[in-house]
Amino acid sequence: MRKEHLGILCCIVLLTFSALGVMAVSGTVKVMPLGDSITKGGVSTAEEAKHPTYRYWLWNDLAENGYDVDFVGSWRMPNFTRFSFDQDNEGHGGYSSDEILHGVEDDRWEPGSLATWIRGYDYDVVLLLIGMNDVLRGVPTNESSTNIEKIITVLRQKNPAVTVFIGTLPPTSYYRQSLIDLNQEILRIADRTSRAGSPVIVVDHYYGYNGKEDNQAPDFVHPNESGEKKIAKNWYSALSRYLGDTPPTSTATTVPVTTTPAEPSIISTIAVIPPSGATYAQAREFYDAGSVAWSRAWGASDPVLIRKDLEQARIEYTNALNWAGAVNDPPNTANLALIRTISTAYIDLADAAVTMYDGANVYSMGRVQMNDGDYRKAVGSLEASSIIFSNSQVLFNRATTTLQSASFAGTEFGDGTAYTAGIVPVLNKKASYMGEFSTYATGWHRVSLAYLARSMGDETGFKNEAIQAMNLFAGLQSSDAFGADAVSNYYVLAGLIA
Repeated sequence: MRKEHLGILCCIVLLTFSALGVMAVSGTVKVMPLGDSITKGGVSTAEEAKHPTYRYWLWNDLAENGYDVDFVGSWRMPNFTRFSFDQDNEGHGGYSSDEILHGVEDDRWEPGSLATWIRGYDYDVVLLLIGMNDVLRGVPTNESSTNIEKIITVLRQKNPAVTVFIGTLPPTSYYRQSLIDLNQEILRIADRTSRAGSPVIVVDHYYGYNGKEDNQAPDFVHPNESGEKKIAKNWYSALSRYLGDTPPTSTATTVPVTTTPAEPSIISTIAVIPPSGATYAQAREFYDAGSVAWSRAWGASDPVLIRKDLEQARIEYTNALNWAGAVNDPPNTANLALIRTISTAYIDLADAAVTMYDGANVYSMGRVQMNDGDYRKAVGSLEASSIIFSNSQVLFNRATTTLQSASFAGTEFGDGTAYTAGIVPVLNKKASYMGEFSTYATGWHRVSLAYLARSMGDETGFKNEAIQAMNLFAGLQSSDAFGADAVSNYYVLAGLIA
Protein backbone atom coordinates (compact mmCIF):
# COMPACT_ATOMS: atom_id res chain seq x y z
CA MET A 1 0.00 0.00 0.00
CA ARG A 2 1.36 3.40 -0.97
CA LYS A 3 1.34 6.17 1.57
CA GLU A 4 -0.50 9.20 0.28
CA HIS A 5 0.95 12.63 0.89
CA LEU A 6 -1.69 15.29 1.10
CA GLY A 7 -1.61 18.76 2.54
CA ILE A 8 -1.78 17.43 6.10
CA LEU A 9 -2.28 20.41 8.37
CA CYS A 10 -0.49 22.41 5.74
CA CYS A 11 -2.18 25.74 4.90
CA ILE A 12 -2.79 25.68 1.14
CA VAL A 13 -4.23 29.01 0.11
CA LEU A 14 -6.01 30.17 -3.00
CA LEU A 15 -4.00 32.40 -5.29
CA THR A 16 -5.83 35.56 -6.31
CA PHE A 17 -3.26 37.60 -8.18
CA SER A 18 -6.21 39.10 -10.00
CA ALA A 19 -7.29 40.71 -6.75
CA LEU A 20 -3.85 42.28 -6.40
CA GLY A 21 -3.41 43.30 -9.99
CA VAL A 22 -0.77 41.73 -12.24
CA MET A 23 1.97 43.67 -13.98
CA ALA A 24 3.90 42.55 -17.01
CA VAL A 25 7.39 43.44 -15.81
CA SER A 26 9.62 45.50 -18.09
CA GLY A 27 13.16 44.35 -18.87
CA THR A 28 15.18 41.41 -17.63
CA VAL A 29 14.03 40.10 -14.26
CA LYS A 30 16.82 38.86 -11.99
CA VAL A 31 15.72 35.76 -10.06
CA MET A 32 17.76 34.30 -7.20
CA PRO A 33 17.13 30.60 -6.37
CA LEU A 34 18.02 30.46 -2.65
CA GLY A 35 18.10 27.40 -0.44
CA ASP A 36 19.84 24.12 0.36
CA SER A 37 20.61 21.02 -1.72
CA ILE A 38 17.07 20.90 -3.11
CA THR A 39 18.02 24.15 -4.85
CA LYS A 40 21.70 23.37 -5.43
CA GLY A 41 21.63 19.70 -6.44
CA GLY A 42 24.70 17.51 -6.66
CA VAL A 43 27.00 15.63 -9.03
CA SER A 44 28.96 13.51 -6.56
CA THR A 45 27.29 10.34 -7.86
CA ALA A 46 26.09 9.31 -11.30
CA GLU A 47 22.51 9.21 -10.00
CA GLU A 48 22.71 12.75 -8.60
CA ALA A 49 24.20 14.05 -11.84
CA LYS A 50 21.07 12.91 -13.68
CA HIS A 51 18.96 15.35 -11.64
CA PRO A 52 19.84 19.00 -12.42
CA THR A 53 17.41 20.31 -9.76
CA TYR A 54 14.19 22.19 -10.35
CA ARG A 55 16.26 25.11 -11.70
CA TYR A 56 16.81 23.37 -15.03
CA TRP A 57 13.12 22.66 -15.64
CA LEU A 58 12.05 26.11 -14.43
CA TRP A 59 14.62 27.91 -16.56
CA ASN A 60 13.51 26.08 -19.69
CA ASP A 61 9.81 26.62 -18.94
CA LEU A 62 10.44 30.36 -18.62
CA ALA A 63 12.66 30.51 -21.71
CA GLU A 64 10.27 28.49 -23.87
CA ASN A 65 7.44 30.84 -22.94
CA GLY A 66 9.41 33.95 -23.82
CA TYR A 67 10.12 35.38 -20.37
CA ASP A 68 13.26 37.52 -20.05
CA VAL A 69 14.73 36.12 -16.84
CA ASP A 70 18.29 36.00 -15.51
CA PHE A 71 19.05 33.51 -12.72
CA VAL A 72 21.54 35.07 -10.29
CA GLY A 73 23.68 33.86 -7.40
CA SER A 74 27.21 33.87 -6.06
CA TRP A 75 28.17 30.67 -7.85
CA ARG A 76 27.31 28.15 -10.55
CA MET A 77 27.95 25.00 -8.51
CA PRO A 78 27.53 22.20 -9.12
CA ASN A 79 28.30 22.25 -12.83
CA PHE A 80 25.68 20.17 -14.63
CA THR A 81 27.66 19.70 -17.83
CA ARG A 82 24.96 17.61 -19.52
CA PHE A 83 22.30 20.30 -19.19
CA SER A 84 22.06 23.71 -20.82
CA PHE A 85 20.55 26.42 -18.62
CA ASP A 86 21.47 29.48 -16.55
CA GLN A 87 23.20 27.82 -13.60
CA ASP A 88 23.76 30.86 -11.34
CA ASN A 89 22.21 30.10 -7.97
CA GLU A 90 22.43 30.51 -4.20
CA GLY A 91 21.85 26.88 -3.24
CA HIS A 92 24.07 25.55 -0.45
CA GLY A 93 23.87 21.82 0.14
CA GLY A 94 23.36 20.70 3.73
CA TYR A 95 22.74 24.23 5.01
CA SER A 96 20.13 24.98 7.64
CA SER A 97 18.32 28.31 7.86
CA ASP A 98 20.85 29.43 10.47
CA GLU A 99 23.78 28.51 8.22
CA ILE A 100 22.31 30.39 5.26
CA LEU A 101 22.08 33.39 7.57
CA HIS A 102 25.41 33.10 9.38
CA GLY A 103 27.55 30.69 7.37
CA VAL A 104 29.30 27.56 8.65
CA GLU A 105 32.32 27.19 10.92
CA ASP A 106 34.42 25.42 8.29
CA ASP A 107 33.72 27.51 5.20
CA ARG A 108 36.72 26.57 3.08
CA TRP A 109 34.45 25.23 0.35
CA GLU A 110 31.55 27.66 0.70
CA PRO A 111 32.89 30.82 2.38
CA GLY A 112 30.67 33.57 3.69
CA SER A 113 26.97 33.88 4.42
CA LEU A 114 23.93 35.40 2.75
CA ALA A 115 24.92 38.99 3.50
CA THR A 116 28.30 38.52 1.81
CA TRP A 117 27.07 36.33 -1.06
CA ILE A 118 24.61 38.94 -2.31
CA ARG A 119 27.16 41.76 -2.50
CA GLY A 120 28.24 40.73 -5.98
CA TYR A 121 24.92 40.84 -7.82
CA ASP A 122 21.45 42.37 -7.90
CA TYR A 123 18.11 40.56 -7.70
CA ASP A 124 14.45 41.40 -8.21
CA VAL A 125 12.87 38.12 -7.11
CA VAL A 126 13.97 35.41 -4.68
CA LEU A 127 12.77 31.79 -4.73
CA LEU A 128 13.36 30.81 -1.10
CA LEU A 129 13.14 27.12 -0.24
CA ILE A 130 14.84 26.44 3.09
CA GLY A 131 14.23 24.41 6.24
CA MET A 132 14.61 20.76 5.26
CA ASN A 133 17.93 20.46 7.10
CA ASP A 134 16.34 22.17 10.09
CA VAL A 135 13.72 19.43 10.12
CA LEU A 136 16.26 16.64 9.68
CA ARG A 137 18.40 18.00 12.55
CA GLY A 138 15.52 18.63 14.92
CA VAL A 139 15.87 22.42 15.00
CA PRO A 140 12.89 23.86 16.93
CA THR A 141 10.31 25.43 14.63
CA ASN A 142 10.48 28.79 16.41
CA GLU A 143 14.24 28.98 15.77
CA SER A 144 13.78 28.19 12.09
CA SER A 145 11.03 30.80 11.90
CA THR A 146 13.27 33.47 13.42
CA ASN A 147 16.07 32.62 11.01
CA ILE A 148 13.80 32.72 7.96
CA GLU A 149 12.43 36.12 8.93
CA LYS A 150 16.00 37.37 9.33
CA ILE A 151 16.85 36.00 5.87
CA ILE A 152 14.03 38.11 4.43
CA THR A 153 15.38 41.12 6.33
CA VAL A 154 18.86 40.60 4.85
CA LEU A 155 17.39 40.30 1.36
CA ARG A 156 15.58 43.63 1.83
CA GLN A 157 18.74 45.37 3.01
CA LYS A 158 20.14 44.93 -0.51
CA ASN A 159 16.82 45.44 -2.31
CA PRO A 160 13.95 46.98 -0.28
CA ALA A 161 11.56 46.18 -3.16
CA VAL A 162 12.43 42.49 -3.50
CA THR A 163 9.60 40.04 -4.11
CA VAL A 164 10.10 36.86 -2.10
CA PHE A 165 8.39 33.64 -3.12
CA ILE A 166 8.81 31.32 -0.14
CA GLY A 167 8.14 27.62 -0.66
CA THR A 168 6.69 25.12 1.75
CA LEU A 169 8.78 21.97 2.09
CA PRO A 170 7.85 18.93 0.01
CA PRO A 171 7.17 15.73 1.97
CA THR A 172 9.69 12.98 2.63
CA SER A 173 8.94 9.25 2.56
CA TYR A 174 7.19 9.26 5.92
CA TYR A 175 5.18 11.60 8.08
CA ARG A 176 7.26 14.21 9.93
CA GLN A 177 5.30 16.42 12.31
CA SER A 178 8.18 18.90 12.46
CA LEU A 179 7.99 19.37 8.69
CA ILE A 180 4.25 20.01 8.94
CA ASP A 181 4.83 22.48 11.77
CA LEU A 182 7.43 24.41 9.78
CA ASN A 183 5.16 24.53 6.72
CA GLN A 184 2.42 26.01 8.88
CA GLU A 185 4.88 28.54 10.26
CA ILE A 186 5.97 29.54 6.75
CA LEU A 187 2.46 30.87 6.13
CA ARG A 188 2.62 32.86 9.35
CA ILE A 189 6.02 34.21 8.32
CA ALA A 190 4.56 35.42 5.03
CA ASP A 191 1.66 37.03 6.87
CA ARG A 192 4.01 38.82 9.28
CA THR A 193 6.63 39.96 6.79
CA SER A 194 4.77 40.72 3.56
CA ARG A 195 4.34 44.41 2.93
CA ALA A 196 3.44 46.86 0.20
CA GLY A 197 6.25 47.09 -2.30
CA SER A 198 7.95 43.92 -1.08
CA PRO A 199 5.46 41.06 -0.95
CA VAL A 200 6.21 37.65 0.55
CA ILE A 201 4.19 35.02 -1.29
CA VAL A 202 3.88 31.37 -0.29
CA VAL A 203 4.26 28.71 -2.98
CA ASP A 204 3.09 25.30 -1.83
CA HIS A 205 5.31 22.33 -2.72
CA TYR A 206 3.66 19.89 -0.29
CA TYR A 207 0.27 19.26 -1.84
CA GLY A 208 0.41 16.84 -4.78
CA TYR A 209 3.97 15.72 -4.03
CA ASN A 210 4.64 12.07 -3.13
CA GLY A 211 7.55 11.75 -0.74
CA LYS A 212 8.37 8.25 -1.90
CA GLU A 213 7.71 8.41 -5.63
CA ASP A 214 9.00 11.96 -6.23
CA ASN A 215 12.23 11.70 -4.23
CA GLN A 216 15.53 9.92 -4.78
CA ALA A 217 16.33 6.73 -2.87
CA PRO A 218 17.64 5.93 -0.35
CA ASP A 219 17.01 9.03 1.77
CA PHE A 220 13.85 10.16 -0.07
CA VAL A 221 14.65 13.80 0.71
CA HIS A 222 16.12 15.02 -2.58
CA PRO A 223 13.75 15.28 -5.57
CA ASN A 224 14.06 12.94 -8.52
CA GLU A 225 13.00 14.08 -11.99
CA SER A 226 9.28 13.95 -11.26
CA GLY A 227 9.81 15.86 -8.01
CA GLU A 228 11.98 18.48 -9.69
CA LYS A 229 9.35 19.02 -12.34
CA LYS A 230 6.61 19.44 -9.74
CA ILE A 231 8.63 22.01 -7.81
CA ALA A 232 9.50 23.81 -11.06
CA LYS A 233 5.84 23.85 -12.08
CA ASN A 234 4.84 25.46 -8.78
CA TRP A 235 7.55 28.13 -9.07
CA TYR A 236 6.60 28.75 -12.71
CA SER A 237 2.95 29.23 -11.78
CA ALA A 238 3.96 31.88 -9.26
CA LEU A 239 6.52 33.62 -11.46
CA SER A 240 4.33 33.69 -14.56
CA ARG A 241 1.62 35.50 -12.60
CA TYR A 242 4.17 37.93 -11.19
CA LEU A 243 5.66 38.54 -14.63
CA GLY A 244 2.28 38.67 -16.34
CA ASP A 245 0.08 36.12 -18.09
CA THR A 246 1.87 36.90 -21.34
CA PRO A 247 5.62 37.31 -21.88
CA PRO A 248 6.96 40.74 -20.88
CA THR A 249 6.84 43.63 -23.30
CA SER A 250 8.86 46.83 -23.29
CA THR A 251 5.91 48.70 -21.80
CA ALA A 252 4.45 47.90 -18.40
CA THR A 253 0.78 46.98 -18.59
CA THR A 254 -1.64 46.66 -15.72
CA VAL A 255 -4.40 44.07 -15.55
CA PRO A 256 -7.65 45.42 -14.10
CA VAL A 257 -8.53 44.42 -10.56
CA THR A 258 -11.33 41.90 -10.09
CA THR A 259 -13.03 40.95 -6.84
CA THR A 260 -14.62 37.72 -8.02
CA PRO A 261 -13.34 34.66 -6.09
CA ALA A 262 -12.24 31.54 -7.94
CA GLU A 263 -14.75 28.82 -8.61
CA PRO A 264 -14.85 26.33 -5.70
CA SER A 265 -13.69 23.47 -7.94
CA ILE A 266 -10.41 25.21 -8.82
CA ILE A 267 -7.58 24.58 -6.38
CA SER A 268 -4.44 26.68 -6.46
CA THR A 269 -1.43 26.25 -4.20
CA ILE A 270 0.02 29.73 -3.79
CA ALA A 271 -0.79 32.09 -0.92
CA VAL A 272 -0.89 35.85 -1.08
CA ILE A 273 -1.65 38.55 1.43
CA PRO A 274 -5.01 40.30 0.86
CA PRO A 275 -4.81 43.69 -0.88
CA SER A 276 -5.05 46.89 1.11
CA GLY A 277 -8.44 47.52 -0.49
CA ALA A 278 -9.99 44.23 0.67
CA THR A 279 -13.73 44.48 1.28
CA TYR A 280 -16.31 42.76 3.43
CA ALA A 281 -18.09 41.62 0.26
CA GLN A 282 -14.95 39.76 -0.84
CA ALA A 283 -14.56 38.13 2.57
CA ARG A 284 -18.21 37.07 2.48
CA GLU A 285 -17.82 35.58 -1.02
CA PHE A 286 -14.90 33.44 0.13
CA TYR A 287 -16.86 32.44 3.24
CA ASP A 288 -19.88 31.40 1.19
CA ALA A 289 -17.66 29.44 -1.22
CA GLY A 290 -16.20 27.61 1.78
CA SER A 291 -19.69 26.70 2.96
CA VAL A 292 -20.54 25.30 -0.48
CA ALA A 293 -17.39 23.17 -0.60
CA TRP A 294 -17.96 21.96 2.96
CA SER A 295 -21.53 20.94 2.14
CA ARG A 296 -20.27 18.94 -0.84
CA ALA A 297 -17.74 17.16 1.36
CA TRP A 298 -20.41 16.43 3.96
CA GLY A 299 -22.70 14.88 1.37
CA ALA A 300 -20.09 12.88 -0.57
CA SER A 301 -19.31 9.19 -0.09
CA ASP A 302 -16.27 8.81 -2.36
CA PRO A 303 -13.12 9.43 -0.23
CA VAL A 304 -11.36 11.01 -3.21
CA LEU A 305 -14.13 13.57 -3.67
CA ILE A 306 -14.37 14.14 0.07
CA ARG A 307 -10.68 14.99 0.22
CA LYS A 308 -10.95 17.30 -2.76
CA ASP A 309 -13.89 19.19 -1.28
CA LEU A 310 -12.27 19.40 2.15
CA GLU A 311 -9.15 20.90 0.60
CA GLN A 312 -11.29 23.35 -1.34
CA ALA A 313 -13.26 24.29 1.77
CA ARG A 314 -10.01 24.90 3.60
CA ILE A 315 -8.74 27.15 0.82
CA GLU A 316 -11.91 29.24 0.75
CA TYR A 317 -12.17 29.56 4.53
CA THR A 318 -8.49 30.53 4.72
CA ASN A 319 -9.12 33.30 2.22
CA ALA A 320 -12.22 34.36 4.13
CA LEU A 321 -10.14 34.52 7.32
CA ASN A 322 -7.33 36.48 5.67
CA TRP A 323 -9.67 38.90 3.91
CA ALA A 324 -11.81 39.45 7.01
CA GLY A 325 -8.65 40.24 8.95
CA ALA A 326 -7.57 42.83 6.39
CA VAL A 327 -10.86 44.72 6.06
CA ASN A 328 -11.45 48.02 7.83
CA ASP A 329 -15.24 48.38 7.75
CA PRO A 330 -16.74 49.53 11.09
CA PRO A 331 -20.39 48.90 10.10
CA ASN A 332 -19.50 45.25 9.47
CA THR A 333 -17.34 44.72 12.55
CA ALA A 334 -19.60 42.01 13.98
CA ASN A 335 -19.95 40.25 10.62
CA LEU A 336 -16.19 40.26 10.06
CA ALA A 337 -15.53 38.94 13.56
CA LEU A 338 -17.95 36.07 13.01
CA ILE A 339 -16.41 35.20 9.64
CA ARG A 340 -12.98 35.10 11.29
CA THR A 341 -14.20 32.85 14.09
CA ILE A 342 -16.20 30.41 11.96
CA SER A 343 -13.53 30.28 9.25
CA THR A 344 -10.86 29.51 11.84
CA ALA A 345 -12.97 26.67 13.19
CA TYR A 346 -13.67 25.17 9.77
CA ILE A 347 -10.03 25.39 8.72
CA ASP A 348 -9.26 23.21 11.75
CA LEU A 349 -12.17 20.90 10.91
CA ALA A 350 -10.97 20.43 7.34
CA ASP A 351 -7.48 19.69 8.61
CA ALA A 352 -8.86 17.32 11.23
CA ALA A 353 -10.88 15.37 8.67
CA VAL A 354 -8.08 15.12 6.09
CA THR A 355 -5.67 14.13 8.84
CA MET A 356 -8.09 11.44 9.97
CA TYR A 357 -8.14 9.94 6.46
CA ASP A 358 -4.36 10.11 6.22
CA GLY A 359 -4.00 8.43 9.58
CA ALA A 360 -6.25 5.61 8.41
CA ASN A 361 -4.10 5.14 5.30
CA VAL A 362 -0.88 4.98 7.28
CA TYR A 363 -2.44 2.67 9.88
CA SER A 364 -3.71 0.31 7.17
CA MET A 365 -0.26 0.27 5.62
CA GLY A 366 1.22 -0.68 8.99
CA ARG A 367 -1.20 -3.57 9.41
CA VAL A 368 -0.37 -4.84 5.92
CA GLN A 369 3.32 -4.66 6.79
CA MET A 370 2.62 -6.64 9.97
CA ASN A 371 0.82 -9.33 7.99
CA ASP A 372 3.73 -9.47 5.54
CA GLY A 373 6.21 -9.92 8.38
CA ASP A 374 7.93 -6.60 7.66
CA TYR A 375 7.93 -5.62 11.32
CA ARG A 376 10.54 -2.89 11.08
CA LYS A 377 8.47 -0.90 8.59
CA ALA A 378 5.30 -1.66 10.54
CA VAL A 379 6.86 -0.10 13.64
CA GLY A 380 7.32 3.22 11.83
CA SER A 381 3.93 3.20 10.11
CA LEU A 382 1.91 2.33 13.20
CA GLU A 383 3.73 4.87 15.36
CA ALA A 384 3.16 7.55 12.71
CA SER A 385 -0.54 6.72 12.45
CA SER A 386 -0.92 7.09 16.21
CA ILE A 387 0.64 10.56 16.05
CA ILE A 388 -1.57 11.56 13.11
CA PHE A 389 -4.75 10.44 14.91
CA SER A 390 -3.67 12.38 18.00
CA ASN A 391 -3.15 15.49 15.87
CA SER A 392 -6.63 15.04 14.42
CA GLN A 393 -8.08 14.85 17.92
CA VAL A 394 -6.37 18.12 18.86
CA LEU A 395 -7.80 19.81 15.77
CA PHE A 396 -11.35 18.57 16.41
CA ASN A 397 -11.15 19.82 20.01
CA ARG A 398 -9.73 23.17 18.96
CA ALA A 399 -12.44 23.64 16.34
CA THR A 400 -15.10 22.90 18.94
CA THR A 401 -13.69 25.46 21.35
CA THR A 402 -13.54 28.06 18.58
CA LEU A 403 -17.14 27.44 17.49
CA GLN A 404 -18.34 27.77 21.06
CA SER A 405 -16.71 31.20 21.24
CA ALA A 406 -18.61 32.52 18.19
CA SER A 407 -20.90 35.48 18.74
CA PHE A 408 -23.80 35.96 16.33
CA ALA A 409 -25.08 39.12 18.01
CA GLY A 410 -25.43 42.05 15.64
CA THR A 411 -24.60 40.01 12.53
CA GLU A 412 -26.51 39.36 9.32
CA PHE A 413 -26.11 35.60 9.85
CA GLY A 414 -28.96 35.18 12.30
CA ASP A 415 -28.92 33.21 15.56
CA GLY A 416 -26.50 30.29 15.32
CA THR A 417 -26.95 29.09 18.90
CA ALA A 418 -28.97 26.03 17.93
CA TYR A 419 -26.50 25.09 15.21
CA THR A 420 -23.57 25.30 17.62
CA ALA A 421 -25.42 23.29 20.24
CA GLY A 422 -26.14 20.60 17.66
CA ILE A 423 -22.68 20.28 16.14
CA VAL A 424 -20.60 20.37 19.33
CA PRO A 425 -21.62 16.86 20.49
CA VAL A 426 -20.83 15.52 17.00
CA LEU A 427 -17.37 17.07 17.07
CA ASN A 428 -16.74 15.87 20.61
CA LYS A 429 -17.56 12.34 19.50
CA LYS A 430 -15.16 12.63 16.55
CA ALA A 431 -12.41 13.90 18.84
CA SER A 432 -12.99 11.04 21.26
CA TYR A 433 -12.88 8.54 18.39
CA MET A 434 -9.56 9.95 17.19
CA GLY A 435 -8.14 9.70 20.71
CA GLU A 436 -9.20 6.07 20.98
CA PHE A 437 -7.87 5.28 17.50
CA SER A 438 -4.54 6.82 18.52
CA THR A 439 -4.40 4.54 21.57
CA TYR A 440 -5.42 1.52 19.49
CA ALA A 441 -2.73 2.29 16.89
CA THR A 442 -0.19 2.68 19.69
CA GLY A 443 -1.20 -0.76 20.93
CA TRP A 444 -0.48 -2.21 17.51
CA HIS A 445 2.77 -0.25 17.43
CA ARG A 446 3.77 -2.13 20.60
CA VAL A 447 2.71 -5.40 19.00
CA SER A 448 4.93 -4.68 16.00
CA LEU A 449 7.83 -3.92 18.35
CA ALA A 450 7.18 -7.21 20.12
CA TYR A 451 7.31 -9.21 16.90
CA LEU A 452 10.36 -7.29 15.74
CA ALA A 453 12.09 -8.29 18.99
CA ARG A 454 11.06 -11.92 18.53
CA SER A 455 12.34 -11.92 14.94
CA MET A 456 15.72 -10.93 16.38
CA GLY A 457 15.64 -13.68 19.00
CA ASP A 458 14.81 -11.34 21.89
CA GLU A 459 12.02 -13.11 23.80
CA THR A 460 12.36 -10.81 26.80
CA GLY A 461 11.81 -7.85 24.52
CA PHE A 462 8.82 -9.62 22.98
CA LYS A 463 7.24 -10.12 26.39
CA ASN A 464 7.88 -6.56 27.57
CA GLU A 465 6.40 -5.00 24.44
CA ALA A 466 3.44 -7.39 24.49
CA ILE A 467 2.65 -6.34 28.06
CA GLN A 468 2.76 -2.68 27.01
CA ALA A 469 0.33 -3.48 24.19
CA MET A 470 -1.97 -5.38 26.56
CA ASN A 471 -2.13 -2.38 28.90
CA LEU A 472 -3.15 -0.13 26.02
CA PHE A 473 -5.79 -2.56 24.77
CA ALA A 474 -7.13 -2.97 28.32
CA GLY A 475 -7.76 0.76 28.48
CA LEU A 476 -10.05 0.49 25.46
CA GLN A 477 -12.27 -2.34 26.70
CA SER A 478 -15.26 -0.03 27.22
CA SER A 479 -14.88 1.70 23.83
CA ASP A 480 -17.85 1.31 21.50
CA ALA A 481 -15.58 1.47 18.46
CA PHE A 482 -12.57 -0.56 19.60
CA GLY A 483 -13.65 -2.43 22.73
CA ALA A 484 -14.36 -5.83 21.19
CA ASP A 485 -11.16 -5.92 19.13
CA ALA A 486 -9.09 -4.56 22.01
CA VAL A 487 -10.32 -7.27 24.39
CA SER A 488 -9.66 -9.96 21.78
CA ASN A 489 -6.15 -8.64 21.17
CA TYR A 490 -5.51 -8.56 24.91
CA TYR A 491 -6.28 -12.23 25.38
CA VAL A 492 -4.36 -13.30 22.28
CA LEU A 493 -1.27 -11.56 23.65
CA ALA A 494 -1.87 -12.95 27.12
CA GLY A 495 -1.83 -16.44 25.65
CA LEU A 496 1.41 -15.77 23.79
CA ILE A 497 3.32 -14.66 26.89
CA ALA A 498 1.83 -17.19 29.32
